[in-house]
Amino acid sequence: MGKLAEKLEQARKISWEWFGKRITFYLPAMFSYDGISGKYPAVSVTGNRCSLQCEHCKGKLLQSMIAAVTPDELLQPCLKVSERGNLGVLVSGGYDSEGRLPWESFIPAIGAVKKRTKLYISTIRYQRTCCSVSRDFSTKKW
Repeated sequence: MGKLAEKLEQARKISWEWFGKRITFYLPAMFSYDGISGKYPAVSVTGNRCSLQCEHCKGKLLQSMIAAVTPDELLQPCLKVSERGNLGVLVSGGYDSEGRLPWESFIPAIGAVKKRTKLYISTIRYQRTCCSVSRDFSTKKW
């Protein structure tokens, strides 16, 4: 077994110890399956704006998201989502020409949502799969 395979095996064992073998998947509220909508709505920190305009989406996915284009606008929709019994929110949005979202100013607001609710908050940091991004993200240190 190579070093990578050994590390992966070790990571799997640790993961199973800490979290068990069960995986829970959440259906985003913007989609439905067998007539059931998910309890995990998406919030766009860019509204309907996306500079990439990738072929698979062209920004249309943003239209179904709750718009919160300033940090002050993020808390209220998340409080309402929590009151309705939703499990969490995906905080995402449209990307700039480098495949980035404007996270820095939203970090305190995301912290406030975590303090005031029990919502799971999922984020997407970089869009590395879009062919419109000319920058090579594979060498980026995370």
